[in-house]
Amino acid sequence: MSWGTKIFMLYGGFVALIAFLVVSSMRQNVDLVAEDYYQQELQYQNRIDQTDAAIKSGFSPAIVVNDSQVNIVFPDTVRSLGISGEVVFYRPDNKALDYAEQITLDNSGKMSIARSKFSAGMYQTKVMWKSAGQDYYYESTIHIK
Repeated sequence: MSWGTKIFMLYGGFVALIAFLVVSSMRQNVDLVAEDYYQQELQYQNRIDQTDAAIKSGFSPAIVVNDSQVNIVFPDTVRSLGISGEVVFYRPDNKALDYAEQITLDNSGKMSIARSKFSAGMYQTKVMWKSAGQDYYYESTIHIK
């Protein structure tokens, strides 16, 4: 085999590798973090203030994952004031797996969601609620197995 043939084969292999990488990258599913990310960025300071308010007042909920349910438990002090809001389970790798539900507490101050509504993987839990005229926000990461 001559040098010219070897150089041509090396160059052809390189071109084939680059073409393969381009085609495989174009087939990759890329979801935006959020469709309205610019609006969310403008309101980011409000989220920081709401998170600080939840932490300083001790109103942050506990998020517990067990074999059959995902439980969100609010402290007694918050329950007595009344709560309205929403819980969003955000899946960073696939927005089709996101899940949102309005906050509805049982008599013990717990909100239970069946684990069957979730796929295995990591979720960012975003709890947004209003209590006694004050807005609060809490964010946590959970892993569903």
